[in-house]
Amino acid sequence: MSNEKQRYAFISYSSINQEFATKFVKGLRAGGHPVWFDLLDMPAGSRRDDEVEKALRECSVFVIILTPASMASENVKDEIGYAIDHGKRILPVLLEECDVPLSLRRFQYVDFTTRSFEESFDNVKELLGNLAEEALANVPTSDAQIAQKAEAEHKASQAAEVLAIHEAATYRMAKAEAEKLAKQKMENQRLAKSQA
Repeated sequence: MSNEKQRYAFISYSSINQEFATKFVKGLRAGGHPVWFDLLDMPAGSRRDDEVEKALRECSVFVIILTPASMASENVKDEIGYAIDHGKRILPVLLEECDVPLSLRRFQYVDFTTRSFEESFDNVKELLGNLAEEALANVPTSDAQIAQKAEAEHKASQAAEVLAIHEAATYRMAKAEAEKLAKQKMENQRLAKSQA
């Protein structure tokens, strides 16, 4: 997966807010921010669900435009759930007052309800840049880094396997010792009865 794919932002919104979302995306792209937006990036004839899932999987930042309509949308709820479950960096954009889900309340958001579009939009660009940088810092960028990460994962897997083997051997030895003691006790009891 290329770094470019890792750096783009996925825009989640309700179709009722399509006009704002389109203006928002065009402004981000004009500012040099890579963005995936279904209206502009979905190939003709493609299956929507497949393309959305692929874009969610490959994005590094999930931008959710918060309105009553988006909070009522099942598609948006699915996208939020996917982003949270897969550890995406999340940037909520409050366009209209609404009940923000508990799962999104812990994220810093940009409030378009109390400031001008330009002021809020500048804030979005700054936060989006920071989130993209963080995401990029966590992605191996060279073959050597990818190899190091794979080697570290392999060593961790081997260590876990050795530990599991050791624990299993310890358990077997303890079980054998317990069985031996139980047999010895039974034998001693049998001998004591026969001598009585």
